[in-house]
Amino acid sequence: MMKKIKRIINIEDSMGKHWDINRALSWNGYPNAELASNAEQGLEMIENAIKEGNPYELLITDMYFSVHGAESEEAGLYVIEELKKRNIQMPIIVCSSLNYNIPEITGCVFYNKSKDLSWEFREVLNRLS
Repeated sequence: MMKKIKRIINIEDSMGKHWDINRALSWNGYPNAELASNAEQGLEMIENAIKEGNPYELLITDMYFSVHGAESEEAGLYVIEELKKRNIQMPIIVCSSLNYNIPEITGCVFYNKSKDLSWEFREVLNRLS
């Protein structure tokens, strides 16, 4: 049986989208994700969690948010590359208004604020087991 995920981080600059993601996680029996609103904050939280011996077990990231103080359409890719460079491995779900095909990630959830994400998240979360 799969180890239950206890700690999730969400790098997202939209509070409404973060709430929608947490609603979908809760519906699927997962804990709420902790929020980081930009790349630097997210990477720092991930590194600190590892140092404290309580690492995140799943990253959910948008693609468009701030990196080094400037909005970037490839911010999510930057975070994924930085994790690789730092040799930090964890499952990654991209939740974005565009569908991405990134080999290193667990999956992509298409975000539309008028749509319930629960089923799409279930499909991707099931790949973790």
